[in-house]
Amino acid sequence: METPTPQAAGPLGRWQQLQPGQNVRLTGPTGEQYRGVVDERTEDGAFLWVLTMGSGRRLFHVEDGFEATPVDVTPGQTKASKLRHHRVT
Repeated sequence: METPTPQAAGPLGRWQQLQPGQNVRLTGPTGEQYRGVVDERTEDGAFLWVLTMGSGRRLFHVEDGFEATPVDVTPGQTKASKLRHHRVT
């Protein structure tokens, strides 16, 4: 019998905790970074659509090697929070 792994372990577990409307920073394996707002997340947490600042709506997959980190928004950082109101279809 296999022991279930904790949901919060590893990158997938962290991606599963992200919610639409949440500000996030994604850092790639070579150091590239994207900041924006989570637009959608698949139920299993493997895919994120992020409204990025400067690049529009982008799709990320957990196996692409990006680390997703929630970002707190201070009063001076309003651009990212405004992105969620301009949904791209």
